[in-house]
Amino acid sequence: MTEVAESAAPTGADERERSRPLGIVLLVLFQVLNVGSSLLALAGVLGPRQGSLIAALGNDTPILDYLLIGLAILSLAGAVALWRLNRFGWYAIMLLTGLGLLLQIVFYVWATPNFVNLTILVVSAFYLNQHEVKTIFLAPPDEPESVVLVDEEDDRR
Repeated sequence: MTEVAESAAPTGADERERSRPLGIVLLVLFQVLNVGSSLLALAGVLGPRQGSLIAALGNDTPILDYLLIGLAILSLAGAVALWRLNRFGWYAIMLLTGLGLLLQIVFYVWATPNFVNLTILVVSAFYLNQHEVKTIFLAPPDEPESVVLVDEEDDRR
């Protein structure tokens, strides 16, 4: 009869889960807070922040509402994927960071910048592009675990 012996070493995903960097936790927290404040501003509960789309374009545009809701969904999906150390999270947050930086540059030219948001976006871009962080998200998928077939007759010899 043949037995199957599996290696007891932890999988790459388990190892990555245990070593979630603090910067990733802070980026996820920033994304969640940013989505929450944007949706509260869109609902009219909070006043629009300086250097935001709502402050620039007003709250009367239905297209802006759909755009902000779409960005909020992408941001939350990216935050969840980033928390799970999934490759999609890195791409989504980098895309949102790039869009946010572009928007903050436009606001800077219009003389209404939000320096706190601009600083967080710059730090996020630099952090996500560090070699150590990129290897967590952009490393090729782990090889499947090796399975060794052991024949009982080989053990008796």
